[in-house]
Amino acid sequence: MEFHNEFPLYFCCKMIKKKINIAFNNVMAKTKKLFIVLLIVFFLAIIIRVFLGEPCYVSSASMEPAILSGDWIWVNKMTYGSRMPFRWADIPLLNAFTHISSLRHADAKIDWGYHRLSGVKRPCVGDIVIFNSPENEELLLVKRVVKIKRTDGCLFYDMRGDNSEISHDSRFFGQIPEKLIVGKVNRTIFSIEKNEEDKLKLRFDRFFYKLK
Repeated sequence: MEFHNEFPLYFCCKMIKKKINIAFNNVMAKTKKLFIVLLIVFFLAIIIRVFLGEPCYVSSASMEPAILSGDWIWVNKMTYGSRMPFRWADIPLLNAFTHISSLRHADAKIDWGYHRLSGVKRPCVGDIVIFNSPENEELLLVKRVVKIKRTDGCLFYDMRGDNSEISHDSRFFGQIPEKLIVGKVNRTIFSIEKNEEDKLKLRFDRFFYKLK
């Protein structure tokens, strides 16, 4: 008598294929959920950094003793009103694409103009402000407003560093227009000190330290 095992073999292959399809569909479903979550986080990060504020590292001692070299400060963009991007390079995270040479040159020709949302107030004398350097707009500077001047209906701000001996400020590049102002700085997030041996340590007294 002969026995045929084609049916059990076919049945086993079908079961294996079904399990593989189920596992694949589960992986794809989880991947899709993860992609959606990452996409939401990505756009939330852009919205926060454009409209609310963002952290910024200070590498200079020009604002000492108020701001120390090694401070991470929070740039509040809501106080003066959020400044809208001039081009793609001004949009956080998305500006990574402008590191590609061809895209960077194309983006440099774009100008969406100056637009700012309504804020709580305008910069005042004594405020510590983050702004684009008029000499190199890709460079951010942090200084204190010491004088405000109105010319032809436009406001211009005289910016000075608290550590005047080493500060490169309005004494060298003149007063700046309001469109260069990014936001107000009123506290640090944390601070890292580098000693003479190039060892790093946290300045525990600088956690969420309110600036004056």
